[in-house]
Amino acid sequence: MIIQCYEDLYKQVEMCASTLTKMVDIMLTNQQRNDFVKNLQSAFVGIAEDLEKTYKLHDKPIIALLKRCAELSYIYLCDRDESVLVECREFIRDLPKTLEESVDLNDVELAAVVIIRNNGEYMREWIEYHRMVGVKHFYIYDNESVDGLKDILSDYIEHNIVTYKYWPGPVMQLPAYNDAVDNYKYDAKYMAFIDGDEFLMPVMKHGDRMMLLPEVIEYILDKHEKDEFKLDGNCGGIGVVWRTYGTSFHKNRQNGLLIENYNYRAEDTAPFCIHIKSICNPRVITGFLNPHAPVYAQGYYCISEKGSYIPSAYFYDSKCELLRINHYRSKSEEELLEKLERGTPDRVYKEPDEMAIAKSLHIATVEHNKVYDPIMEPYVDELKKRLANPDYTI
Repeated sequence: MIIQCYEDLYKQVEMCASTLTKMVDIMLTNQQRNDFVKNLQSAFVGIAEDLEKTYKLHDKPIIALLKRCAELSYIYLCDRDESVLVECREFIRDLPKTLEESVDLNDVELAAVVIIRNNGEYMREWIEYHRMVGVKHFYIYDNESVDGLKDILSDYIEHNIVTYKYWPGPVMQLPAYNDAVDNYKYDAKYMAFIDGDEFLMPVMKHGDRMMLLPEVIEYILDKHEKDEFKLDGNCGGIGVVWRTYGTSFHKNRQNGLLIENYNYRAEDTAPFCIHIKSICNPRVITGFLNPHAPVYAQGYYCISEKGSYIPSAYFYDSKCELLRINHYRSKSEEELLEKLERGTPDRVYKEPDEMAIAKSLHIATVEHNKVYDPIMEPYVDELKKRLANPDYTI
């Protein structure tokens, strides 16, 4: 759990402990009716259920303590032994301390959520690049990969950099995203929901250095908060637009880095560039109905890097002066054909016909190869060092 969420939860538990202690004190001073005792018991059960459901604190010490308090309430209801209440009150006073023992704290400002099928050869590059630009944790859903993905990720899993889930079945991207929101929304300040062929890139500089992703996110949100013309409500996420890269004229799979080999992309005005992917506060979204943009809770909305409102999964302004996503959709012609054959986690694929293959190849080799843009070049040398040194997984 991130520290900010823990601090809010700790205050809630302190308030509950204070209220419950007062209830016990009243019972010790004046013997109460059965319904009052039952309300106390229900309070213990309700708090435990909320901590389990909302904060995923199953089988933690605080749950055991609350269950014991509920048992003591029942014992008192049966025999009215005040020593039982005294014991219960001591347990209640221990609730905040027990919460400390029940929660693993972290400082993850930004996590990435992705669902993958057979993209293992590029995953270490994808992870190490994103670690370089400020992503601290990765929730990786394996959609029936047969290329040894879990083994490739083993060091990251061991060192708690990756949370790995095997996630079989057709059309599983939205269920994976929703599972991440349901189970991990208190474990990262922000979550980026992207694909394994998408590289989230900070474009904004601070002096001579490129800013990290969390820094750019905070800059955008702070600037928007100060805008007197902003919408009523609160920003819940940022929509980041694509820059889509083609084959870079490679017919066959290339050795070396993806970000080094593929430097030709579509023009800024290409229709693909209106797609967004989302960086969200996962605690203010209700889930995903579209992989590009979540549904926000009432009173929250998505903005562009300029602070303008984005109402859907598309944004026609398509500016990326602060953030962008480099979408390596096709890679080589060879890999694009393999991708068309195997399908992806976001749709059910039928056998691709010749016309569909021809269209995809034309887009990847012509429309997506019009602009030479080696913007990732500054990351290449450091990324190679990381990939050559296994200690970078620690």
